Amino acid sequence: MQHSETIDHRACLASGFAGATQRRPDASARTRQPLPENFAIIFGGAASAEWWPRFKELDQITAGPEIELQRKFGLGPLAPIVALSGGAIWRWAWHFMLVAVRSNA
Repeated sequence: MQHSETIDHRACLASGFAGATQRRPDASARTRQPLPENFAIIFGGAASAEWWPRFKELDQITAGPEIELQRKFGLGPLAPIVALSGGAIWRWAWHFMLVAVRSNA
């Protein structure tokens, strides 16, 4: 009897993994502005969404800006580049909103 319980448990796990399909589209854009003395500044942004058709509380959206300052030493495609970059990310998650709504009720 213990053998059949193990098989049933594995079958349940397999169906759970099959139902846990994740969708995650993302997009980003960057633009480069040259500056004097081999410097360049790059502005950009990124956005993504993540949703699970079977598990609605895991859905989330992220977006944020990016900035980067580059200095190129030399000419050509093999010249070394030093970069300083930073950015911010905002995340909206339905799970956290549902927890907040439930705790206030």
